[in-house]
Amino acid sequence: MFHPHHLLFIPIVHFIFLAVSSLGGPCDAICAAQFHNIMWAIVTVLSCYFAVRHLLVSNLFGVLAGISLLITQGFWMYSTQADVYIPAMGCLALIAAILIVHDNPNLTITKAMIFNLQLITI
Repeated sequence: MFHPHHLLFIPIVHFIFLAVSSLGGPCDAICAAQFHNIMWAIVTVLSCYFAVRHLLVSNLFGVLAGISLLITQGFWMYSTQADVYIPAMGCLALIAAILIVHDNPNLTITKAMIFNLQLITI
């Protein structure tokens, strides 16, 4: 398993564990991994909101997209467990949202492809 998100997960979780432990908080490795995943889940939901809001020009559809992602069982389960896939999904959603929101007329086809890729991945 030489995927970047697999290789980066443990050092980042270890850093979070050391940071929380140095502040005196009660934290173990599972707690640090869950905190890491929950932060990336927030990034994923917000990225989905901004991408849909920009594509459909509607705050309502952006909120509905974010909430519908947030309440799905698979996303909720992976977000609250120590798993490597939510940070990878968060990175993909963040990159997709940045590319979609960036106003460049030459990216029209790319925006649609990125949005579809994001929907398939999620």
